[in-house]
Amino acid sequence: MPYYEFWWDERTLEKLSINDVTLEEVEEVICYPERVEKSRSSGIPIAIGAARDGRLIACVYQPIDELTVKPVTAYYIEPR
Repeated sequence: MPYYEFWWDERTLEKLSINDVTLEEVEEVICYPERVEKSRSSGIPIAIGAARDGRLIACVYQPIDELTVKPVTAYYIEPR
């Protein structure tokens, strides 16, 4: 399991609240993704994985350094 420090800001916390995604879900998906893709618009990583209830979550984040990531947003998605 990779270890990351998470750098949270108010804007991201607001987005998570609107999308009904928890901090714990974001941290779990980023640390244990089923797959990682790149955002078509920004090129930053998107970790995709399952929440504990089985729904898929996409977590967009920006790597700051080898140990630190800054989540940008997260939202539930439909399986492909």
